[in-house]
Amino acid sequence: MDFRRCLTAEIIQSFYHSGNLGVTAESGNAPFPTRPTVPGEAGRTGGFGHTYTTPVVYYDSPEGHFRIWYTNNGADRPGVNLGVPSDSDNNGIPDWIERCSEYFEQSYQTAVVSMGYRSPPEDFSFSAQYTSMGLDHGGDGRYDVYIQDVGASIAGYTGPEQVVEGRILPSYIVIDNDFSGVKNTVPEALELLQATTAHELFHAIQFAYDVNEDIYWLEQSAVWMEEQVFDDVNDHYNYLSTFTGFLSESWLSLDTRNGQHEFAGVLWPLYLSEKYDPGIIRSIWELA
Repeated sequence: MDFRRCLTAEIIQSFYHSGNLGVTAESGNAPFPTRPTVPGEAGRTGGFGHTYTTPVVYYDSPEGHFRIWYTNNGADRPGVNLGVPSDSDNNGIPDWIERCSEYFEQSYQTAVVSMGYRSPPEDFSFSAQYTSMGLDHGGDGRYDVYIQDVGASIAGYTGPEQVVEGRILPSYIVIDNDFSGVKNTVPEALELLQATTAHELFHAIQFAYDVNEDIYWLEQSAVWMEEQVFDDVNDHYNYLSTFTGFLSESWLSLDTRNGQHEFAGVLWPLYLSEKYDPGIIRSIWELA
């Protein structure tokens, strides 16, 4: 299976680097990917996502930084294909949602509180623009995460929303509801969930600096952040067997994009942070 951990680069490439975006709130429409709570999502994303077809509920993380949206019915139900009880503690909240909340908050604590990165831009501060474009801002200032069946080949993505001009944009995250077809056990799925939450949250943080940064650096530094938050997971090892650019094909550019190279290129920020200091990665982003 051709598994793509993250589809954020494709979204940015299609809707930003191609020049197809650039709309403002006054235009009255949104050609960029919109949230699963907005009708017609599949038509705007080229298949990147879809609108929920069953009633949606949400769970606010206890620490208060995230609102996680999901449905209790249909193919989008959290953990639907994991083959284990979806609510093992019988508290009314699916285990997948509670783990998402836990992992996102851990990622926020590491990246923003401990390492000093900016928080993701708040969507609710642009509520008037969202409303005028017929979009959903999630109802408050918590960062919105949507759980749904993204597809067997994708773990998740972060969608920037150009409700204002400029390169600093609010966004939302979509995470697959069980990683079915990619991970066969609950522990494997939860490890991928850890890596994916850290990765996608860092994309949202990147959009507090420059949404138009080079794709290779967006992905390399997002994989690097996985290592800062969940050092024991080492999901990026899965890419190294396909990565030969620094090892045997030195003519390949650091910014090569082939669906693998830009992720396995995490060796570059790992080298920088180990040779100098992890703060060098934040310094690079502050100069973006």
